[in-house]
Amino acid sequence: MLRWGATVSVVLTTDMKEPLHEPRPARPALLVLRAVLGVTMFLHGWQKLTGPGLEGVGGMFDQMGVPLAQVAGPATMLVELVGGCCSSSAWPPGWPPPRSSS
Repeated sequence: MLRWGATVSVVLTTDMKEPLHEPRPARPALLVLRAVLGVTMFLHGWQKLTGPGLEGVGGMFDQMGVPLAQVAGPATMLVELVGGCCSSSAWPPGWPPPRSSS
């Protein structure tokens, strides 16, 4: 666990004969949390896509006073759709990295 003021060093290697870290079993609670979060995000994006659509989402964001609403609305929808798919499918693989034992 990192403490305030701790430094983190990253070691990069070009020798890919060995993996950077050993695979570890996933914790069931984290898998459930990640799946629920991913599905929730995806459904929020899907609701925006199938309901008001791109223009409607921009209009909703404009009514809320969001700057650049016509860009922020569709971008939010895209992030929710793609991020939800990635989160619920456990992509990228091996994330989060394992904790060091030291």
